[in-house]
Amino acid sequence: MDTHGVKGYVSAFDRKKYATNILNLGKSLKNYKSFLNRIRLVERTLPNDGEFRRENLCNIVLKCGGRKLIFKMNTHDYHLHGYKNNDNTMWEMRLPRDVARLRGSTPTGVDLNYQQRIYLEINKEALVTAFNNLAQMGPNVEATKMLLNYV
Repeated sequence: MDTHGVKGYVSAFDRKKYATNILNLGKSLKNYKSFLNRIRLVERTLPNDGEFRRENLCNIVLKCGGRKLIFKMNTHDYHLHGYKNNDNTMWEMRLPRDVARLRGSTPTGVDLNYQQRIYLEINKEALVTAFNNLAQMGPNVEATKMLLNYV
């Protein structure tokens, strides 16, 4: 299984900072194979304030072809939100468990309140499959189709 993990670090959630235009992601990519080869997890941010900790949210930053794709994920049900563009219009999907898994070093597994150094593993092929299914799963179908045309 093709996974890519990175250590997390504590950082405050800043919505404006992580808002981005994902419709330009991978504009120069020709096919899924190129997408798989070039995508990588460059940053994973955990919340450090009580509000976001209660919601168990974390940010995932994927980089592909020099562009970043920003996610906000609920670590319990793997509900993934992605910013569509800089005005914070959002699309969303639910990640299958084979796409992303959280690995923690606590006695009981992943617990954001106990240990904030967590690994996130992403299965790249499953991620592409999830993107491919996003048009049927996500509420913002038109934006999703536009995104998939770029990948």
